Amino acid sequence: MKPVTVEEVRRFIGILMYMTLVKLPQRRMYWSTQLRQENIATCITCNRFEEILMIFHLSDNELQPTVGSSDYDKLYKVRIFLNSLQGNFKKHADSETQMCVDEQIIPFKGQ
Repeated sequence: MKPVTVEEVRRFIGILMYMTLVKLPQRRMYWSTQLRQENIATCITCNRFEEILMIFHLSDNELQPTVGSSDYDKLYKVRIFLNSLQGNFKKHADSETQMCVDEQIIPFKGQ
């Protein structure tokens, strides 16, 4: 297997995010002729995506706390990545000091 480049990792993460929004029953369907998703298929081949998926790890499994311990975290394997994303979002987002949330944003089915 050839080494993974930084650009491929960026594409890989972008594809994973895209796949959470556009859901198909099987991963290979994004590259299939009938349901082809151009945003993904033109970006990276299916075989290369699966190669990267096999070797992609964000944490050391040996250091993961056990289920009963006080340090246990369900998101341990992606926690460092999530914290990094959260920090970048906060740093680069232009958030308002006051925000109004109404039923257009959050659906309400009550009376």
